[in-house]
Amino acid sequence: VAQTQRQADLLAENFGVQAFTSVNVMRPPACVDSQRTKQRSRLLWVGRLDPAKRVEWVLELAKENAELDFVLVGNANRSSNYASRMRARIESLANVVHLPNMSKDSLQAEYQAAGALLSTSLVEGFPNVYIEAWLQKLPVICSYDPDQVVQKHQLGWACTDIPDFQRALSELVSQSGAEYRALQERIYEYALRVHSPEQALPSLEARLVALMNQAQQA
Repeated sequence: VAQTQRQADLLAENFGVQAFTSVNVMRPPACVDSQRTKQRSRLLWVGRLDPAKRVEWVLELAKENAELDFVLVGNANRSSNYASRMRARIESLANVVHLPNMSKDSLQAEYQAAGALLSTSLVEGFPNVYIEAWLQKLPVICSYDPDQVVQKHQLGWACTDIPDFQRALSELVSQSGAEYRALQERIYEYALRVHSPEQALPSLEARLVALMNQAQQA
């Protein structure tokens, strides 16, 4: 079972393994406060202080956008020169808050307050943080777009470099209230339709049952 079609293709190419794709499943929060006004000037980033996550991209955006607030959640898995450099840069920027350790409930509050989730990773599988954001009606601005779902379904902005991120941030903050609410509702509808257990698990169960039946008949 693969998270994306790209993963399935790589399994076939490199190992001769035939895989089918299945979406990540996540139960929606008990309450999504539709009336809460998100601060579009507040950007959330969730991840490790690791070169693969390209934290420096976020910090470069923060440096060039002093009018925006950036909240970075996460820490390094181990001590490294890279993590030390990133912490020093974070401390030098007045519009960046670093929250190295957070409970699940506290993180949900950050999703609710932010205007968008930033993801600057070089590569991912299918990030659960995307789904967590979408279930809080939060668009994703990302450098890694698994199977192009962000672009295809208009769930945020897919970017290739820092100038792309800058353009996406400009579009986000310049949207009218009606445009942003329409984006939120489209994102939330997609997340429920694709990633909720009620929608995703029956098809996965059917595929697994079919595979077991095939194995028994072989």
